[in-house]
Amino acid sequence: MTGTLVRATPGGPWQKLAERHARMGVSFYVAGKDGGPSRIGLSGMKEDAPPLTKCMAPAPDAKVMAGGYVLKGKGPLG
Repeated sequence: MTGTLVRATPGGPWQKLAERHARMGVSFYVAGKDGGPSRIGLSGMKEDAPPLTKCMAPAPDAKVMAGGYVLKGKGPLG
């Protein structure tokens, strides 16, 4: 999925991206029992990168090491 980052925890690692309303792509692979590690894919974080379009998330290739992030939508797509 892709979306525009508009809010982040003050002082956190995503604050600068939220200030410039960066469009990011995120994908998940949630491993089932004996399915190996869960993985996440992130894109669109560099300032000099071209803007992402809808549905432009990378394959989930980074192992999830810890949790604690919450993704929230602003309501139905329209």
